[in-house]
Amino acid sequence: MLFAGLVLAAWPSGASAVQGAPLAFSAAPRAVAAIVAGQTDDTRPDSAHSAGRSTTDVSSWEALWRTGHRRDAIAAMTQALAARPQDDELRADLAAAQLAVHQVEAALATAEALGPEHDRLRATALYILARYDEAIPVLDEDALDEALMLIDALEALGRLDEADAASARAGRRHGEEHVRLLCYRARRASQAGDLALAVELFTRARDLDPVDVGALYGLGRALVRSDRREEGLALLEQHRRLVPLVDAYDFARRAVDLDPSHASNHAAVAAAEHALGLLEAADEHFRLATRLAQPAELAPVVLRHARMLVDAHGDIDGAVTLLQDAWTRHPDARLMVRAGDLLMNAGRASDAVPRYERALALRPTDNQIVQRLQRAREDAAR
Repeated sequence: MLFAGLVLAAWPSGASAVQGAPLAFSAAPRAVAAIVAGQTDDTRPDSAHSAGRSTTDVSSWEALWRTGHRRDAIAAMTQALAARPQDDELRADLAAAQLAVHQVEAALATAEALGPEHDRLRATALYILARYDEAIPVLDEDALDEALMLIDALEALGRLDEADAASARAGRRHGEEHVRLLCYRARRASQAGDLALAVELFTRARDLDPVDVGALYGLGRALVRSDRREEGLALLEQHRRLVPLVDAYDFARRAVDLDPSHASNHAAVAAAEHALGLLEAADEHFRLATRLAQPAELAPVVLRHARMLVDAHGDIDGAVTLLQDAWTRHPDARLMVRAGDLLMNAGRASDAVPRYERALALRPTDNQIVQRLQRAREDAAR
């Protein structure tokens, strides 16, 4: 099966969302991720060749998926399944692909006819749709993501004794240091009045993920209820500012899930990561966006990336190099104006002059560039 498993990355939902975590979920098949990265393997035993499936069909939707045309890939798979409704492998592939692009109800309907070996697809879809009673019996606690879903689902239904038992099993199987597991135990400690333990557990969760809004909110509430009210109120204010940033990040990630071939989608993820302080991830996404960008898209992406390098790291030379490389690929006056401005702000007027000159060559009637160049030449002559 091409899309044999799911890579699940979820913020808490259900009861945890009451604590301030956004209701957000992203799922992507492992094999889909490999296809997007160009890491397909036609020798795998469950490939089209060994399964007796049409190589033409498989290569068609693989190619569409790999190039970012995910809706078209799903349409091709849907059409193929209509012709071969008994092909469970194809059906599971389609359901996994639908999950990857957040077509959750469609994925559940597609997976309905599959056998128990595909329970994970159904369990994931049921969980996302908050159909917890139906999800609980088919969640597999041997998988960390599903063990965490089980705890969330039981907590949302108020089955707290069962959630406690599931939490204990998850800790034994998967280790204690997971944000959602720590946050669940912290909430239970808070409910029991053990605020010191709640503060300790929420703090450990926040150390693992400083931008987890559930951990931040829970810690703030626990501190307010203890003798550290001002510290708690400050964290709750930080939580209030963080939530829209996390929501923007989630929205941007979903856009990439739907269409990973567009540079603007990756640039939006990078900008959201920058706002959250996830600077290494932001740098990677900006660079990916730059590689994907069409000529008209290139300057806006690189300008934002250069700004991040300066704002976050003070790396003027790195920013100028980015701008110069983009100019070499597709000349745009904005790139050289920004490079010149950065160099002027750094007191390097002689380096700014040739940048402004290049920009002016493209926009010879732009008075703002003329004025910048004149000022740079005057400063360089001193």
